[in-house]
Amino acid sequence: MAFDCSLKILFHDLFPKEYYKFITNEKIKGDGLSTKNAPVGQDRMLGCRSTTRPSILTNLIEKSKRNGLKHSIFNAQKDVYVGEWRNDKKHGLGVFRTKSGKYQYIGEWADGLPDGYGQLCRRDHDVYKIVQEGYWKCGKPQGKHVKVYPDGSCYEGDLEQGAREGQGKMWFADGTYYEGDYSQNKRHGQGLFVFQNGNCYNGSWRKNEKHGFGVYHYLTRKQAQIGHWAGDKCTGSWIVDTKYRQSAQRPTEYPIPIKDPPVKQFKRHVVTRDKETEKKDAATQTDDEK
Repeated sequence: MAFDCSLKILFHDLFPKEYYKFITNEKIKGDGLSTKNAPVGQDRMLGCRSTTRPSILTNLIEKSKRNGLKHSIFNAQKDVYVGEWRNDKKHGLGVFRTKSGKYQYIGEWADGLPDGYGQLCRRDHDVYKIVQEGYWKCGKPQGKHVKVYPDGSCYEGDLEQGAREGQGKMWFADGTYYEGDYSQNKRHGQGLFVFQNGNCYNGSWRKNEKHGFGVYHYLTRKQAQIGHWAGDKCTGSWIVDTKYRQSAQRPTEYPIPIKDPPVKQFKRHVVTRDKETEKKDAATQTDDEK
């Protein structure tokens, strides 16, 4: 395969011979572009003399790779990245922001993908709010995470390949709550579900439906329905009275007063009585003196 001789002139005009010294780490005689005795290949294409060292093009590519901390690197989509690089890939700590500025990822990277601990943020006016926080693997959420959904629902628990998998807690936007096992983003296994009216179901689930043994608590009736469910419907149960009540969602504003033991109450009564007696005696003595 023949190459145009003008290529040698082109490279001679673009790169001075001092730059060849930098990328080849060796002394160059004359113009450094002699093709005499050069082997067929990249060296001859570039007009370089034959050498056992890597070609100029290879060294040029290696030295042009991004490594270390870089600022404001834009890609073809005009997304921006500020952070650490290794062999021309995002690797280490860095911040990635989309072109529109709507989303921003802050955290660890490996081979160009989020890998390690990181935070995914969404812009709300002039403030970035965290919508997902946890660990990532090969660009996908993996392990413990906290995720806020667009409708306002919030999930805290295990993720695998970005899906809810394992133990987790879910606060839904409609006011319901679930805590228990997940499989492929669905309630599957053992879990507790609290409805809007305060009733709750604690038992087995299969693909978001009550399935298996469980207990359904009625808040207003103060009764519990114990039995088996299939396809989200009760197939057999019995009802018992219970003193179930809905637990508080948050601590009270003021501390709950603790009732003193009877002994302390009696001692306080004696002290108060003695003080009143002393006051009466003092008042009697004053009247006698007058």
